[in-house]
Amino acid sequence: MATNHPAQKSSYQKLKSSRQWLALLMIGESTNLVSSLLYTVDAFQRATIVADYTQCGDAVLVPIMTSECPTAESIQNMLPVCDEFLSIGSLCEADAEAQASDSTCMVLDNIDNCDRYDVYRKAQPRCTEVGCAMLAEILWSTSLLSLWATVGVTIGFHTFRMAKIMEQRRNSCRRWSAAIYFAVLFAFLLAVGFLVEGPVAVLVMTVVCPVLPLHLWIMAIRILRGKYGKADEVQNIRRSAALEIPFFNVLVALKLKEPENVQTTKVEQLLDFRKPLSFLLRFVEDMPEIAVAVLDLLYFEFSWVSVFSIAMSVAMVLVALLTRAAAFANDAAARAADI
Repeated sequence: MATNHPAQKSSYQKLKSSRQWLALLMIGESTNLVSSLLYTVDAFQRATIVADYTQCGDAVLVPIMTSECPTAESIQNMLPVCDEFLSIGSLCEADAEAQASDSTCMVLDNIDNCDRYDVYRKAQPRCTEVGCAMLAEILWSTSLLSLWATVGVTIGFHTFRMAKIMEQRRNSCRRWSAAIYFAVLFAFLLAVGFLVEGPVAVLVMTVVCPVLPLHLWIMAIRILRGKYGKADEVQNIRRSAALEIPFFNVLVALKLKEPENVQTTKVEQLLDFRKPLSFLLRFVEDMPEIAVAVLDLLYFEFSWVSVFSIAMSVAMVLVALLTRAAAFANDAAARAADI
């Protein structure tokens, strides 16, 4: 007589129920969010520099970063005047006393990116084909929208799940107030980006932009500290919220205790609970980030932040696709075994 072994699981089921797998997924999600934040700030900083691009013959003069500046002595004695006869990649100095006479080389002399000197690199970036300033604005604003949507979707997912269970209608006004505040914060960042210029805008964006994911982590802590019941779905919400806190989420995953002789483990329950959220994040976080970072690399100079953003987003999309494919194959195998 044949004997069934319900405890035996396929390789996919073993992986899905593994605490280590959950920990790796959460490290990926946290790092992915951080890479999105870094890219948004970096893209905005570049947009402020692109605004100072100036035409020079058939090329463009690009202000160098402060970290790239030569010594003051080298600038005075070695850097040539910015003109159309410089070779691509060369540095030049464009202070008022060193203006080029060539009318096709419109040199700006007020950026002071190297102390009191204005140092440029002559380049032929591909962005000139489409408009460097316009493209830079599109990239950072799209990235900011993606970051805002990522945080908003995650907060909304947990908040509305908890509200549905607890039926706290009296908190409806509070939830709407939080949503309005979150929208105003996003509008403020856009206003700073489009209306404020120079180092002040970069400083504000660098300081305020991290507030977006900070709201997510505060929300997670509040759910964890809330005095809710012990129903399974409530516990899933609390565990899922805990998984949103960077580094702490690894401890949560690894410390999950599983009772013996259960068909569905806590890890599987959490992954099933988070399926809608994971699906949405791939569309609002990863797809836009891949698109803008690829355009960044194609039309501007190499940036490790862009590469990092692409790598994390592609990794998370691949994991989602491979997980769905493995689940489909596992279900097909189970149906074939039952025939």
